[in-house]
Amino acid sequence: MFHHMRLRRETLRRFYVIEPKIIFWDFDGVIKDSVNVKAWAFMNLFDKCNNEIKERIRLHHESNGGMSRYDKIPIYLKYMNLKPTKKLINRYSEKFSSLVVEKVITSPWVPGVLEYLKAKKEGQLYFVTSATPTDELIYILKELNILSIFDDVFGSPITKAKAIENCLKKYQEDPKFCLMYGDAKQDFIAAKENGIPFILRQHDSNQEFKKQYKGISIKDFHEAPR
Repeated sequence: MFHHMRLRRETLRRFYVIEPKIIFWDFDGVIKDSVNVKAWAFMNLFDKCNNEIKERIRLHHESNGGMSRYDKIPIYLKYMNLKPTKKLINRYSEKFSSLVVEKVITSPWVPGVLEYLKAKKEGQLYFVTSATPTDELIYILKELNILSIFDDVFGSPITKAKAIENCLKKYQEDPKFCLMYGDAKQDFIAAKENGIPFILRQHDSNQEFKKQYKGISIKDFHEAPR
């Protein structure tokens, strides 16, 4: 097992010419194993939601990791034959938040990620880019005692691609000296649009995307290059 891990690390090290100066981090599925928590919350968001619609919601959620709840909830309201008014979207967004926050905080860490984060090197910049609303994300990071590790936090409504673009402009950094860890197609697209190398953290809920993805992937951060 340890020999296999060493070989994986060596393969991943060869992926880099220079150690990344900026690392962009998705949160759910990359830092915390909380993708299933979000799926459960969406599936239990609506009263009198039958199993067929719950399964439809689950499949959509898992196929669209990285999409904001403000974009998903209108779709799921339509599944329930409800008109997605602003008032209704806000109401269910607040309910979703109440369902997930504590469960996300208490969900398992992705193996090895906490040690990786704490080993951040002097001069490196770490940014969180997530579809979770910024205020909620900051609260979660504070509760986990890791907010201070990050140089900034970007949640919705700003898109991941725009957050990355803004950081590259602000710090005048060459994209090839950056890196993004993500677990969804939207993460990969955001990195690709900005010319940033990408590493996929694979898990049970993103196997469909993994089949399409041709790049570097890891199962946990014990395999990640250091």
